[in-house]
Amino acid sequence: MLGVSAVVGATLAWTLGTLLVKSMDASGLWITFWRFVLVIPLALAFLLSRGWKQARRTFRATWPGGVLFGIHVLVYFSALRTTSVAVVTFVAALQPVLVMLVAGRWLGERITPVIVAWSLVSIAGVGLVVVGSAAGGETTPLGNVLAVVTLFLWTAYFLVSKWLRRPADGTDWDPPSGIDAVPYQGTVLLVSCAVVTPLVLVFGGGTGQVRGGDWLVMIPVMLVPSIGHLMVNWAHRYVAASVSSLVVLAVPVLAGVGAAVFLGEPFGPLQIGGGALVLASTGVVVHHSTRAASEIPPEDA
Repeated sequence: MLGVSAVVGATLAWTLGTLLVKSMDASGLWITFWRFVLVIPLALAFLLSRGWKQARRTFRATWPGGVLFGIHVLVYFSALRTTSVAVVTFVAALQPVLVMLVAGRWLGERITPVIVAWSLVSIAGVGLVVVGSAAGGETTPLGNVLAVVTLFLWTAYFLVSKWLRRPADGTDWDPPSGIDAVPYQGTVLLVSCAVVTPLVLVFGGGTGQVRGGDWLVMIPVMLVPSIGHLMVNWAHRYVAASVSSLVVLAVPVLAGVGAAVFLGEPFGPLQIGGGALVLASTGVVVHHSTRAASEIPPEDA
């Protein structure tokens, strides 16, 4: 139950982060740059939280996750700045399909008929949300392409993180397993900063930098999504990837409502009906997974 609750909390955090980024005037490149630069002290604290020896082992074993995450955030923020929230979040909502294609064989998960059926219902609901939202929202071909790219980057990062967080198998991390969530999150943030910084300095130019009131938004943009990712990385050990990827399908619905209320994007009958389908299917999956889940042991000591 705690694992699923953590995924639900991350869903709320990512929804808020999406709306905050969309509300800013700066470019996606510079928002991403400052998002990672400002979080460096927290990332170092996370990485060193289990001691220097553990930090070195974690970094060596998990840095590829940071590369994937950094590029994902860069592309995701750029997509949000160039197309509608509805389009970006809908494309991302196709992630459960990709996860189910991989999770069974690579992660050894059992994909039940209940999860498959409600995944289809949920994706259909998200489709209704987007059909209604995209009609009145601002979209661009570049933004739509970036949304597709971020889908594959996010899925790759999600599955790699799930694989690294699986229970320790007694092979001394070869391949790596049993990685602690907190130092792993520190590695991800630090490597992401190292990957993103040269790209922004080369391609960011002098335009689209963070100015004025955007600086007030940068603090929650830095903290809130990071907390959400930490929660999901912790939950990866206890919640099947197929379940957690479906729970976060609530993000398009919540983000669509938030964009309508705070940013003036459309949200009519189609979005309401589709949102109801997504929330209902998510509730069924949460109930199904928590009934089947065993009790969660204390976090990595």
